[in-house]
Amino acid sequence: MKPWRYPILLTLLAAAAIVSLLWAASTPRKILFFTKSSGYEHEVISWKKGKPSHAEKVLLELGAKNASGAVNFPRLPPPGTKTS
Repeated sequence: MKPWRYPILLTLLAAAAIVSLLWAASTPRKILFFTKSSGYEHEVISWKKGKPSHAEKVLLELGAKNASGAVNFPRLPPPGTKTS
């Protein structure tokens, strides 16, 4: 490789590193939290009196500490339930 190409190569590598770091910092992280119960729902994942489960509380705390705090848990209705 010719010596004059080294500065150009280093500049391109530095620019690529900066762009990738900025892109990674701006992209929100996502976690798929999936639970399925067949017959018995363990109390660690079950809601009680409209309050989130223990597992969801832990994930909310971790999200508040490490992310933007924007953590939500969309709940799907049980299979066979009609939704309007």
